[in-house]
Amino acid sequence: MKKKIVLVNILLLFTLLTVKSQNEYKFPEGTTIQGAKELLERELPHIDDFLELRAIAGLKIGPGDVDETEEEEDDVVNLSSIKPKLLSKKELKKQLTAFFNTVEFYQELGYPQSRINPSYSSYSLEDIIRLELNDSDTASFVLRKLFYKDGTTDILAQDNISRLNLPNMKTVDSALVDLSFNYPIDFTKISMSERNQRYEEGESFIQLQSIGGKEVELVCSRDLYKKISKQDGTTKDGKTEATRRSSYNSAPSPEMFDYVEKLKVFINEIIANIDAGKYQTIEDLEEYVKLNVPQDISVQSEKQDITLSYYFPKKIDEINLYFPIYDTFKYSTIIRNVQLDSYERVNFSIATDTEKEKRGIVDKSGNWIVEPQYTSLVHVSGVFYSGSLEEEYLQTSYKLDSIGKKLNPYGFLIDRVFDSFLRIQNENELFGIADTDGNVVIPPRYAQIKDYEYGSLFIGVNYIDSLSQTMELYDFKGQKVLPDIYNTIEISSDIMEAVSISEGKIHLAIYDRETKEELQNEWFDEAEYERSRYLYRHYDFDQGNYNYENMQGTIVIPALDGYEFVDEEFFGQLVRVSKEDAENEDEKLYGYVNIKGQLVIPAIYENAMPFKGKYAYVEKDEKGMLIDANNNIHREFSSRLWNDIYYYLEPRTVYILADGESYDINGDRIGLEFTDPVIE
Repeated sequence: MKKKIVLVNILLLFTLLTVKSQNEYKFPEGTTIQGAKELLERELPHIDDFLELRAIAGLKIGPGDVDETEEEEDDVVNLSSIKPKLLSKKELKKQLTAFFNTVEFYQELGYPQSRINPSYSSYSLEDIIRLELNDSDTASFVLRKLFYKDGTTDILAQDNISRLNLPNMKTVDSALVDLSFNYPIDFTKISMSERNQRYEEGESFIQLQSIGGKEVELVCSRDLYKKISKQDGTTKDGKTEATRRSSYNSAPSPEMFDYVEKLKVFINEIIANIDAGKYQTIEDLEEYVKLNVPQDISVQSEKQDITLSYYFPKKIDEINLYFPIYDTFKYSTIIRNVQLDSYERVNFSIATDTEKEKRGIVDKSGNWIVEPQYTSLVHVSGVFYSGSLEEEYLQTSYKLDSIGKKLNPYGFLIDRVFDSFLRIQNENELFGIADTDGNVVIPPRYAQIKDYEYGSLFIGVNYIDSLSQTMELYDFKGQKVLPDIYNTIEISSDIMEAVSISEGKIHLAIYDRETKEELQNEWFDEAEYERSRYLYRHYDFDQGNYNYENMQGTIVIPALDGYEFVDEEFFGQLVRVSKEDAENEDEKLYGYVNIKGQLVIPAIYENAMPFKGKYAYVEKDEKGMLIDANNNIHREFSSRLWNDIYYYLEPRTVYILADGESYDINGDRIGLEFTDPVIE
């Protein structure tokens, strides 16, 4: 193939040019005068092959010579073809608004300078507009204005920033960003065939070299090649075909051909001089080369032509190239500082003195509240921080005294932050609960404290030995909810199940979670309790379907005609069922049944998760949402579910969406960060 010859000869040409080192004109070490002659003689045929390529531009149009059954060996790339679809300006603005709703920035407060880091790029923009941005239409992000937390502003005109240094430590609340780029609003179509072999635009051109069979070969100026957005082909009967694949390479520029021509003459001159005995030593030859070699030229890549080959699944008579017609699109929006959520209550931020390499705390105007003296310092919650001084190895929890401008040791280690509580730990590694002001609600006396996803309830756990434990249940005021006589306590959306074990007998007490009223109080033999506790999905071979049975084999929930049970176990809440989608037999729709086997939520959802607490995650019309047991929508989400994670050590479920946002089972946004999800 011609394109391979071009590439190979360019490589051989550069081999020839290695006769000339970067600093001096020297042959490889140990080369004799006769060896230099042989080296140059071996290169001359390659130069002739290269110079023959100059004639390609004059080739006449002719049928392709590619065997249609031949396996192509060229390096190719897959292409999407056919004239591209463009978004209208209205739709583009809608897409950009959705995109910028997810754009945020981070601020690194430091002395004497701080930095902000926006999270946008032209690559993100290409994903939105579904079109690659070339040199002629690169997006321009301009940071126009900063709004500080103290009410002041800065007017800027900072282009395409990834990091911006600020000469202050003031907390930035938000920023005004201007976006502009050349967006294609239409396309110019250029069709090339035997009847129309050449297209010119100023000094730039596209030359059809060959068309026939399933391959088309073009030579074009690099600047025009970069403007081609899409291409397709037209068959004899007028049908449009997409390109199957493509290959390309850079054709040498006229300047390169001229230089190689001079180099050929010079090499022949050197060979003749060697035959005439003009050089006494190899050093004499190298000195002659240094003084007389044709002056090297800088062949700019923009002057090099491109050879393009397109391959089609069917024979075509005409190739169509699409060049975008641009219009300037402008968009302005506000992006916010994501760190403000954690500082909103106290209006203070951590800053770093980069000269001392120490951290302290500043107010929203950038004034030091706590001088930089800590080797590490992080914000925990509200007025609480965790850090260490230089001489300390362990982290200490501190409470901010903004009036006295200091951090006072809190007295307890803050182990974890709940929505409105702090889990604290004393020096004996016992756990308790404090409110967000640091007031102790439950003193540290438990080996573990668990929080539950069904409201503000805490379970204190004391381990008696490796096999047994006692539990106590408290509400958010620190009041005991259940008597401290139980070995295990489990909480669902509606009930609290408490169990105590005594001399082989099991005492089961069930309470209404809201009213605390006792609903059930029974004693079981241990074996009987374990067998009766849950229902499991079992296959009925006689009926050819699934039922929910207890461990004694008694059917509790019979099969539901036309539906399949999804979950292996039934714990007394609604359980998922599925059925075939009438419009698409390869897809399933989901609903829920109750303990009586009644379909209480119809199978209308494209995806459904088990009920967690009061709500279940479902998807309909490609939208994610939480519904309650009455099929009312509790919360709608910005994107669909990517994954859900259940944390066993701290029992709770987290929904992670495709855009990276994370929510708890009540639909409240939480601050976990995930890198795998992407914007859809």
